[in-house]
Amino acid sequence: MPEFCDVALPVPLDMVFSYRVPAEVAAVVGSRVLVPFRQQRMTGVVVELHDRKPTVKIKNILSVLDASPVLDEQLLRLGRWIADYYLAPLGEVFRTMLPLNAEFKRGVAYRISAEGRKALHLAGISGSSARSRRTPEEQAAEFRVLDYLAAQEPALGETVQVREETLRSTTSVTKALLAGMVRKKWLGREAVAEERDARRLEKMAVLNGREEGIGSSEPKPTVGGRLPRLKNFNVAVREWNEQIVFLRKIVEGGTDKSYGIQVARLAGVPKPVLERAKEILRNLEESELTPDGNVRQQARQRAEREKLQKLAPPPQMDLFGQAGVGGGK
Repeated sequence: MPEFCDVALPVPLDMVFSYRVPAEVAAVVGSRVLVPFRQQRMTGVVVELHDRKPTVKIKNILSVLDASPVLDEQLLRLGRWIADYYLAPLGEVFRTMLPLNAEFKRGVAYRISAEGRKALHLAGISGSSARSRRTPEEQAAEFRVLDYLAAQEPALGETVQVREETLRSTTSVTKALLAGMVRKKWLGREAVAEERDARRLEKMAVLNGREEGIGSSEPKPTVGGRLPRLKNFNVAVREWNEQIVFLRKIVEGGTDKSYGIQVARLAGVPKPVLERAKEILRNLEESELTPDGNVRQQARQRAEREKLQKLAPPPQMDLFGQAGVGGGK
């Protein structure tokens, strides 16, 4: 098993980074690995396994996330070509090629240190220090953080990491205050990462089609025959010179037509795209397209003939025929 590997990380640098592969893990080319990068953890793609010892001190990969490659050899070659052609960092190109669940959620976690426990103990005995540069409110916030982290420890000698968002929401402190506590070595700060699930939790409210227990058991009038408490509203607009004007009013009911092209114009879509969209919409409205999206040949041919007839010049007088009618010598 090769001792080292080169990893492409999603950073704006045109290079790969070398890491040592521990004996207990098995990395494969094209798989994702979790590696330390500066003060955080990042996920990257292994692009090469080798035994070339780097000249600088390197770190170990933390874990291998995939037993088999998520990018095969063809996709790796494609990614290299894209990076070379568009002058893009290789790691960022691979990141766009990975599936959704390949994303990692990065964050920061804090833990109380031995110095922090000592400061908390001294504050409990003698109170806050009068020589501190912090205001009394800031000192109270610091000890609130220390007290919260100390309370999370299940047993003496065991430290617990608390994510930054949880710690800030619970103790109502700022990032700057936490950073100051890290500089005083009261807290330990560590980057954490966890795999992000591509699935999303969707909460849906299903409305019963019958109003049970209210007078009658008969279903009341509903929208679409199903949802009695659902009403349809739209934003009132007026069309003027192929432009739409919002009337700043919500009215009940559905809209009379689709204003997708006008909205696209407001969004700055290029004019050729808008013209093509108008042509397709016109074909749909004139039933020149089949349900499969194919052009109906008869309608198209009829339109072409009518167009040619309008462009054809009027018939000219036959000079020789007129001379023959009038007689000659």
